[in-house]
Amino acid sequence: MTKIAIIGAGLSGRLLALNLARKGTSAVSIRMIDRGDTRYMGPAYSNEADYLLLNVRAGQMGAFSEDPEHFLTWAQERGARAGRSDFLPRRLFRDYILDLMADAWQARTNGPLFEHVRGEVTDIETKGGCATIHVEAQEPFVVDRVILALGNFPPRHPLIENGVALQNCQPWKACQFSSTQFSFTIPGGCHVPSPGGKIEGGVSFGQYRRIITYMGPSGAGSQLDSLSLPGESFSM
Repeated sequence: MTKIAIIGAGLSGRLLALNLARKGTSAVSIRMIDRGDTRYMGPAYSNEADYLLLNVRAGQMGAFSEDPEHFLTWAQERGARAGRSDFLPRRLFRDYILDLMADAWQARTNGPLFEHVRGEVTDIETKGGCATIHVEAQEPFVVDRVILALGNFPPRHPLIENGVALQNCQPWKACQFSSTQFSFTIPGGCHVPSPGGKIEGGVSFGQYRRIITYMGPSGAGSQLDSLSLPGESFSM
């Protein structure tokens, strides 16, 4: 029997588990491991609000590549008045995935063995073509394949030097800065200037490009204070 462990039960981990279960045989064992609740699929699918929509049309959101309208059909069978070009609520897609997971669990006696393990993986040891998975407060187990479906990690905290947040970039790369209004690039390597400092650079938003002067931060952890264009000034 081929034993497969999927670490992470967000959307990617669940879709992989579903497709393995759908196409596998009784000679395959699938364990999906995540420290979160069995219904939790990450921040993108944790809200119940109907106005939070998917960013892909319903007719292309099927969980299985051979049937892209599978989600749309599922939603229509449950009363959703939707067409293939509509954008449906994220919470509805979450319920769709959870429903498929329940079906996979019920069908495990006739197909691949499937198990959802709740716990935090603390270590993975590899030896002899196999991997030993260590889960906190549980017995370790051995698998043939490990898939990491860890999702997006939160951003790192900015570097701080002399009480000023620095832009973390390499000296041979352009630094990227952004505000609620603008996104601009400083050519070459640099950091956010010290309080009161200035750097000349360019700003672009849409087709609008101008040369600007931007001021350094006035305090620790602050963003740029202001942008100055010829005849114009903006606060950050």
